[in-house]
Amino acid sequence: MKVNIVGGGAIGLSMAARLARSGADVRLWTRTERQARLIASQGISFRDKDGASVVRGVQAACAELPLRQPERIGSEPGDWVILTVKQTHLADGHTVRLIGELAGAGGRAPLAVLCLQNGIGHMERLREELPDVPLVQGVTNEGGLRIDERTAAHTGDGELHMGPAADGEEQKMLVEALRKAGIKAFVSKDILTRVYRKLLVNAVINPLTALFGVRNGELPDDPARLALMRAVHAETLTVMIRAGMRESGGEWLQLLDVCRRTADNLSSMRKDVEDGRRTEIAAINGGVAALAERLGVSAPLNAALVELIGALDVSDMK
Repeated sequence: MKVNIVGGGAIGLSMAARLARSGADVRLWTRTERQARLIASQGISFRDKDGASVVRGVQAACAELPLRQPERIGSEPGDWVILTVKQTHLADGHTVRLIGELAGAGGRAPLAVLCLQNGIGHMERLREELPDVPLVQGVTNEGGLRIDERTAAHTGDGELHMGPAADGEEQKMLVEALRKAGIKAFVSKDILTRVYRKLLVNAVINPLTALFGVRNGELPDDPARLALMRAVHAETLTVMIRAGMRESGGEWLQLLDVCRRTADNLSSMRKDVEDGRRTEIAAINGGVAALAERLGVSAPLNAALVELIGALDVSDMK
C-alpha cells in the first residue's frame, strides 16, 4: 500500500516511521526542504518502548513546491493521503493545494484523505475548498513528541478511529496496514462522538496547562486548578451533548485518567506558547464557543480561554 503522509510533526513522523518499518510504501510531505532532505538522506530516527532505531526508505519532499517539479518524488498518487498537520497550517494554502495536486496526479484521485486534526471546523472548510476530493474524518489519541526535524518519540499508546469511507474494502486494507505498524486503528460508525470526546479533553488540558505552565499530570494537583478544570469540563460537556455526543457518564474520570497517563507530557498548546508558535486555540476552545453559539448554549469559559491564550500568542504580535 502506498500512503502519503502530509505533515512532518510528531504524529506524521511517528506514523511514517512505523508504517515504513512494517513494509508500507510511505511518502512524507514536509513544510521545509531542509526537513525533507534530512529525512531522505538520513532516515527517521524513531524512539518507542522497544528503544531507538533509524527507519530508512521513507520518501520525503517539501509540500510547498509544485508537485511536478523534477525534485518532487513521483507523480503517481498514493492509495491514501493521511493529513497530520495542525489546523493552523491549513490556513496558509500550501497544504490544501498539495492535497488537490495529489488528487489530480496520475489522472486519478486518491482513495481518500484521512484528516487527523484536533478541534472542529476543518472538515467543513476542506470540503468547501476540495469538493471533489473524498475526505474521511479521524481522531487519534496516541502520544508523540517531535524532538528535531528527523527525530520523533512515541510517548503513549492510544487508538486511531476514522469514519467510514466510500470504498470499504480499501479502507479495510488501510486499517490492516496501520495495525501491522502497531497502530490500533478502527472504523467508527459514530466518528463525531469520538471527535467530540477528544475535543472535550483537549478543551480542558491544552489551554489550562498553557496558562499555568504545568505538565499534564500537574494540572489537577492544585485545588484552584482542579476547580477550573471542573468548570471548563462541565461547560464543554454540555455543548458536546447538545451537539450530539453520546454521554457515557465517565467523561470526568476519563479526563483525569488522561492527565495521569500523560503526566510527564507537555501539551501541544503549552509547547506552542513557549516556542512562539501559533496555537490551536481557535480550533479547540474557539470551536467549542462557536458551536455553542450555533446551538444557543452559553460557553463563556471557552470564549474567555480563547482571549487569554490569544494574549499569550506571540506569533500574533509579530
